[in-house]
Parts: sequence; structure tokens; C-alpha cells
Amino acid sequence: MLPFNDVESTRNLISRNADELAAVLIDPLVSRMAFVPASAEYLTMIRELTREKGIMLIFDEVFSFRLGYHGAQAVVGITPDLTALGKVIGGGLPVGATGGSAEVMSVFDGSGGQPRVEHAGTYNANPMTMAAGLACMRQLTPDAYERLQTLGERLREGLREALKIAGLSGQVLGQGSLVALAFNDRPFTNFREMQKGPKENQAIISLHRYLLNNGVQIVPSGSFILSTPMTEADIDFTLEKVLAGMREIDK
Repeated sequence: MLPFNDVESTRNLISRNADELAAVLIDPLVSRMAFVPASAEYLTMIRELTREKGIMLIFDEVFSFRLGYHGAQAVVGITPDLTALGKVIGGGLPVGATGGSAEVMSVFDGSGGQPRVEHAGTYNANPMTMAAGLACMRQLTPDAYERLQTLGERLREGLREALKIAGLSGQVLGQGSLVALAFNDRPFTNFREMQKGPKENQAIISLHRYLLNNGVQIVPSGSFILSTPMTEADIDFTLEKVLAGMREIDK
């Protein structure tokens, strides 16, 4: 387990264990950590060190692929050897996908006979998922991503304003269509630093319950994830209900 955003500790851990490592797997924008991003310095070090040591670098972009037309890796300027995808490319149906460099993916190539690595699974090439996923991906154009970025910024700014109006401590994080609300104003860059106290946990539980009862569904941990059918009116409705819910929270 690598200490997120700790450049030197991570460098030392990878270096000490390089002979036993096949790959390093990292999420460049961690969903369960209020979408705190991996720093450019951190990702650059990992990419350079894994390349030097002959270790594959894998990006988990199940969430962070929403950051742009070419995913988070284009935003941060780091190209991994493999990328894991899911959710957003499925058009609402269960889906998972893996892609990578020609060298790495060549192990699945059966055009010259038996592939070096079999890739079999119960749901592989499911026709409904393929049809829904293709329709979804065709709609995820660069313009669609730009519009989602605008909606995300509208939501983030509105949530910050709602915190001020409600008189609550908190911060709003996230990028693109990914938004996170935390009921504390402590800066954090990793999971250990973001640990919530009982009051903070109760606040998000209270807000989540209020929103569910008033037509807005969010991730129970306080994340808001936007989608292409949403409009500015949906954002405004969400902010209206969030402010009402915040006013119900015990200060």
C-alpha cells in the first residue's frame, strides 16, 4: 500500500520492492477520498520510476475517465501502460474494460494462434452492454465533456455558497463532472488526513437522507456525479435542496 501523494515514501517503497512488483495500480482522482487528485509531482515520479524498474503502471479510471475526452491521463499528462474503465462507458449497464499500449495488449492477440493470456468472462461481449456502451460513447464528445465541466463548476460554486449561507464549516472538491462535499475545512491530500469525526459523519448522513427524501440522489459519502442529460435547471434544483438540507443540520 503506497502512501498517497507522499513522493519520497512512495519512491522508497517501490524501489525496495521493485524485484517483486509486476505493476503499480493508482487512481489519479480517488472517488472515496472526496476526489482529491494525485499531484503532478507524485504521478511523474511513479511513471519515471516504474519505467526505470520495468514495472507496469496501471491507472484505475473507472471514475476519473469523466475528467475529459481522453480521461484523467490526458489531463495530468501521464500515460500508463494499462487503463481500467467501467461505469461511464456502459450507458447504464454493467461493464468493464481494459486498454493499454500495443506491447502490453499483445498478450491477448490471438490472430497468430493461441494468445499468451486468455481473456474470458461470463459477461464478455454482452450484446446489450456493447450496444448501450457504444451509444453512450458516441454521445461523450469533447463538447459534452466541456458542458459537464461547466455544470460541475456551477455546482461546486453553488455548494460553497450554500455552506456560507447555512453557516457550516466545509469544503467542496472535485473536477469536471465529479463533485465532493466535506463538512470540514481541514486541508488533506490523502486518506489518513481526511478522517472524519462523529459530527462530520452525522452531518453528511443527515444531508444524504434529506436529499433522498426530496428528489436528489447523491453518493452517501457526499459525492455528486453529473451526467449528460442534466441541465442548469437540475443543478439549481439540487442546490436549492442542498441548502434546505444544510439548514436542518445541527451546528
